[in-house]
Amino acid sequence: MIETKFKDWHNVTIGNLGSTYNGLTGKKASDFGHGVAKYVPFINVIYNPIIDVNSLCCVDVKPSEYQNAVIKGDLLFNTSSETPEEVAMCSYVNIDIQNLYLNSFCFGFRLNDSNVSGLFLSYLFRSEFGRSLMLELAQGSTRYNLQKKKFLQAELHIPQILAEQERIAEALSDVDTLIKELDALIEKKRMVLKATMQDLLTARRRLPGFSEPWKTIKLANEGISFSGLTGKSANDFGKGKGLFVTFVNVIYNTIINPNLFQKVDIRPGENQNNVLIGDLLFNTSSETPEEVGMCSMVNIDLPNLYLNSFCFGYRIKSNNLDPLFLAYLLRSAIGRNIMTKLAQGSTRFNLPKKKFLKTNIFIPTSLTEQQAIAEILSDMDSEIAELEKKKEKYTSIRQGMMQQLLTGKIRLI
Repeated sequence: MIETKFKDWHNVTIGNLGSTYNGLTGKKASDFGHGVAKYVPFINVIYNPIIDVNSLCCVDVKPSEYQNAVIKGDLLFNTSSETPEEVAMCSYVNIDIQNLYLNSFCFGFRLNDSNVSGLFLSYLFRSEFGRSLMLELAQGSTRYNLQKKKFLQAELHIPQILAEQERIAEALSDVDTLIKELDALIEKKRMVLKATMQDLLTARRRLPGFSEPWKTIKLANEGISFSGLTGKSANDFGKGKGLFVTFVNVIYNTIINPNLFQKVDIRPGENQNNVLIGDLLFNTSSETPEEVGMCSMVNIDLPNLYLNSFCFGYRIKSNNLDPLFLAYLLRSAIGRNIMTKLAQGSTRFNLPKKKFLKTNIFIPTSLTEQQAIAEILSDMDSEIAELEKKKEKYTSIRQGMMQQLLTGKIRLI
């Protein structure tokens, strides 16, 4: 139990604050996806301190059925999870919706104490203290469950004054609103980027000043492939003066992220391929054909940079091809379609380098046009990256606020 020096914070037993109720019962698969009633899905409860009204689902509830309706002010909890850390995540219902119910894998909690803020409790249950408390109550081995009896017997340490609870909840909710607005803006920017890529990388839309016809080239005629690290053991990694680009770095970044480089010990005389600025890096295999051959460009010049053994590199040797343009092209819907067709396998999919090099691609004849397209897409990517950094900053602030405000270390009265 977290204690504070403030006498106007006190311990309360959860069971004394209200009562629980079950989610939907007796429903069949055919009852879902239609009907005038709505229900709060499991994922909605897991990820939102306040339920997302845009993520409710339809369910057919007949007038003769006895089901527990969800009302404004209720707290919703998931009963079980694959990990003990995610048991009993809490979501607050901040709006009245007619014919609203709860999925059968969760339970509701209805407050009967007017001196307690439901939104404050939602944040408290999601805080470090709340997660620690629920972790102690989670039972199981492969699937973890919450015993409601023990849940109701658990104690919380909260402000006695309702106004302080409400101010704390409001402050945290304001930050959450900022994060959600950033999420929406980031998603909008990503959709615009995707549409722009589709237009510019197919010649559907041409940039001003460019009218020269596009041409088809074969990758083998424009560059060469090279392998990642070979002959290394586990003992060679995590130390040494060498750096290598990880598999994950290649998968998720159009331009490699230098903050994700890891150390590797390269001994004198070893025959390893250095990674150079302008190189394109590809993952050789994946669990799905859609993720084979993701492309990342190297934009940094380091003499001791290498590539992990699960990827291969492509080095452009001609003056016909801009590497950043090609990286965007091969990460676009066009490139993903090409790589998916090249992928071979059943349970694990691989990209044959020979087939990759024989691939034909459709590109602007003008290198200047390629560079202009790449610059536009790169600028859009940079804008998204800045927004994501801003979101990370707000998320970090939110975590700090929860730790300070929900333990009484910082007061709002």
